[in-house]
Amino acid sequence: MRGLFICMLLLGFHAAKSQSHPDLDNFTLFSKNGKVYLTWTISAGQTCVGTQLFRSTDDFNYDLIYQIGGICGLNDRPQTYEYTDEQPILNTVNHYKILLNSTVSDPSLSVIVLDLKEEESTVIPNPIQSDSKVYFENFSNQPAVMYIFSENGTLIHQAETIENFFSLHEVQFAQNGVYYYQIFRNQIAFTSGILTVKL
Repeated sequence: MRGLFICMLLLGFHAAKSQSHPDLDNFTLFSKNGKVYLTWTISAGQTCVGTQLFRSTDDFNYDLIYQIGGICGLNDRPQTYEYTDEQPILNTVNHYKILLNSTVSDPSLSVIVLDLKEEESTVIPNPIQSDSKVYFENFSNQPAVMYIFSENGTLIHQAETIENFFSLHEVQFAQNGVYYYQIFRNQIAFTSGILTVKL
């Protein structure tokens, strides 16, 4: 049985908002049922010729996913636009930016849409960075314990949670390389995986 669950970045808010463009009153997104819903409002008195929406998984290389042709914006009042990304990239971070009047919104808005089987887990991002997390299915918020081992089997970290992720920012990795993790519920190992550390 497949379980779809949504994890929001940006300080854990369930919706993300950016004041990242001089011609926009707002640029927001939220995710539900495996789709990402984006809304932006062009300020009153601001007009443009065309608007382009871009998506990236690395926040560097962006692909055009939607565009509005012709004149946008109104002289006398703000104008709001909406777009639904029905096929976000699963199990990774999706970053979104808008190009309007030759200016790109910055910083991007970001969201993770996870699609994991009941006994699956994933590390995002992997190789490990300071903000990496191990995500797993935990709809019922059961207590879970994660153990991280070095290549030679030495236990280097243990953590507990009732959330659907373990944060790795407190793990003291001695060196770059491959590490292994196991996650237990009710003293039974139900998922495991590999962490790659390149600090």
